[in-house]
Amino acid sequence: MINDMQTRVYACYNKSEPVRMISSSGGMFYLLAKTVVNAGGVVFGARFNKDWNVEHGYCETLEEIQSFMQSKYVQSYIGDTYEKTKLFLERGRVVLYSGTPCQINGLKLFLGKEYENLLAVDFICHGVPSPLVWRKYLLEI
Repeated sequence: MINDMQTRVYACYNKSEPVRMISSSGGMFYLLAKTVVNAGGVVFGARFNKDWNVEHGYCETLEEIQSFMQSKYVQSYIGDTYEKTKLFLERGRVVLYSGTPCQINGLKLFLGKEYENLLAVDFICHGVPSPLVWRKYLLEI
């Protein structure tokens, strides 16, 4: 036996059909993000910038959550979001950080310790294309 931890798997979806229609993967991200924002927390996720590049950022209002919704399927630019996450956590804020499994692992390695006020959310990832592939696709269409 490798470890004594049990793996648990949950399946769920957002009961709101309008939210599901503008979401990916059943709209659960919105429910998690809404709960965190309503509790005075901060939500980090991937969004498109004005040049259609995918970058990580954060929001503190319900109106801003929608920019993080839907899958982007391209490698996002992390920028200084790990540093900002640590600052919010150390100030006692609840933080939801959504990203690829590799990004979540990178965040946890950067933080160097567990935080009870961190909710890290990743998804099943089969690999993501580079920003260059994304840029070539945008030029093509």
